This record gives sequence, C-alpha cells and structure tokens, in this order.
Amino acid sequence: MSKSFDVCIRGDGVVGRTLALLLARERLRVALVTRPNRLPAEPAKADVRAYALNSASRKLLETLRVWPDALFATPVREMQIWGDDGGQINFTAESVAQQALAWIVDVPALEQQLIQAVRYQPQIELV
Repeated sequence: MSKSFDVCIRGDGVVGRTLALLLARERLRVALVTRPNRLPAEPAKADVRAYALNSASRKLLETLRVWPDALFATPVREMQIWGDDGGQINFTAESVAQQALAWIVDVPALEQQLIQAVRYQPQIELV
C-alpha cells in the first residue's frame, strides 16, 4: 500500500521536527524520515549540549507548545564582548527593552518536547 504525503523531510533532529510541526499546523501531510536504529558501539554518554536561542526562536517554539520549562531554559540578560584590539562592548536586555538577549536551552529537554509533540500530531508520520 502506497501512502501520499505533501512534504517529505529528511532528518528528525530539532530543525526537522520543528519544520514538521509547522507544516502540520497548515494541514499538510508530512513524512518525517528518521535515523535508522543502530546498536551503539559504546554506552551512551550524557548529552550536555545547549543552544543559545533568540526571541524569535523562543516565540516560534512557544507557538508550537514545545518551549522547555524554566528548569531547562536560562535567560541571558547581559553580554560582554571583547575585540582582538582591546575594544569592549557591554549590553543588557533592559537596555534593548527585552526580557532577555537570548536563552540557553538544554538540548535533550528541547528534543524531548519535540518528540512528544510529533508523536501526537496525526499529520506527521515517521518513516
């Protein structure tokens, strides 16, 4: 039996799952091509990766209801940047009338939110 999809996305990482959820909101049938299950060659290590996300990314993820809770998203309220020639700039979220300049987001927490959202979205099929 063949199936018909409007869109096929290769890759089920953060970007692929986010795109699939956005397209599903538009009532498109999405085939999300996942990684093949492989036996790990060595025991899995703890994933300590994090992303720095801007306000637009946060709004997008909130719209999709996949923004991680406060334990997994830490606001960046101040930045200091130094140049090679000794120049320096400091700025704060308050100085640009923002809640935060960015958020540091725990990758495994974000991935788990996206996995759950995709699982319960009938417009998306994992292939």
